[in-house]
Amino acid sequence: MGNRGPLTINYFGSNVHFVLNLAMHVGGDRAILTAFVHDVCRSQNVAYTGQGRGAQKVVVLINADLLSKPAQSFLRRVMETHHQTCRFILCSLISMPVDRQHLSDVLHRISSAEGIDEGGIDAVVDEHGPNLRRCINRLDEMRYDLAPGRSVGHLGY
Repeated sequence: MGNRGPLTINYFGSNVHFVLNLAMHVGGDRAILTAFVHDVCRSQNVAYTGQGRGAQKVVVLINADLLSKPAQSFLRRVMETHHQTCRFILCSLISMPVDRQHLSDVLHRISSAEGIDEGGIDAVVDEHGPNLRRCINRLDEMRYDLAPGRSVGHLGY
């Protein structure tokens, strides 16, 4: 990365599965992707016996939609070049417009099915709408009468 010094890439995975999130490195994402490709994609496949291809590596790229244009172009070339050693799964955010009434109807259906008090649904929609996932999470917190932001995981289940 030029004069910035050495770069350490932290990624999670196993011998054949890698999860990489480059959204934190905007501007340097192409350099990080290059180093990752050099270390992972170009290396020999796991369980390679000299015959056949061996196990293919799977790279899950989180927030792929946030990559810079140069990184996107590089990734496309990498996917074409290393298709025999790696498979890529690109995860990106898809935004869909949700109106307030639809969100409220969904939460009411969930509340009635799960036996949750429907009294606070309007407040949940006001606070967390239009993000349906956050609304459902808050509804789950209400089921256990938790303070906002405290997850069910804190209960020890």
